[in-house]
Amino acid sequence: MNEGWKQFTSAIKIDPNCHLALEARSIVNLQMGHLFGAFCDINSAVKLHPTPTMLTNRGVIQQYMNDPANAMNDFQQAIEADPTYSLAYFNAANLYFNMRFV
Repeated sequence: MNEGWKQFTSAIKIDPNCHLALEARSIVNLQMGHLFGAFCDINSAVKLHPTPTMLTNRGVIQQYMNDPANAMNDFQQAIEADPTYSLAYFNAANLYFNMRFV
């Protein structure tokens, strides 16, 4: 994973506005357990290209960071942007379900 992180970092150095490289590096950061790095990267990606997928991914990272309110906000924004994006509904429902048992 570290090599993947390095490659995405190189791509971001070449083009700091490459939202796909930022999103990908956020996923690698998440897989390595670097939650703050994952959040910073996905947040930058969302600012550049706020798609339902990006919003949903940021919501998932916020769930990992124990921030359910902002996670739900991102899932709801993703649903508003694309009412057919089922993954946002799934993640929102999963968050509601998990909050019932906390």
